Amino acid sequence: MAYFSIVLTLAAFTLSDSAPPTPFLLLQALLVGVWHGLIDGFANTADAVGDRAVGRRTLATWATPARNRAFLAVLIAAELLLTTGVIGLSSSPWWFMPALLPVVALRVGQVRDYRKSGDAALASRRCGHIHRLGAWGADRRELRHSSAEMDR
Repeated sequence: MAYFSIVLTLAAFTLSDSAPPTPFLLLQALLVGVWHGLIDGFANTADAVGDRAVGRRTLATWATPARNRAFLAVLIAAELLLTTGVIGLSSSPWWFMPALLPVVALRVGQVRDYRKSGDAALASRRCGHIHRLGAWGADRRELRHSSAEMDR
């Protein structure tokens, strides 16, 4: 899923621009891929018992819980490094840093809540919310709607 997201992001921008990808675009594509990887990672963690019962192979079914958590931690660290890299590029627009700060704040809250509750399904839904906020932005109505939906 992450690979597909990266390729699709690069293809869409490259085809529309008819220019080779810039470092700014590459980092953004990687960031979108990591966001999708986090959604899948937490969803697979939430579904591990059922997946194991039907023989589905995911990282969460064959890795130990500690290794699965370590993988998720690596993805979160990669996200924060990519976010910093994207913001730090001189070619990023001035508004990019303020746009991504809420994403970082929500990720920190999501990780804190996951560590407290261990609810991977809720963490996966929050990953989806964070992805939408980071990739497409959201107006106040969607933020209120998504926030209410993600806690169900």
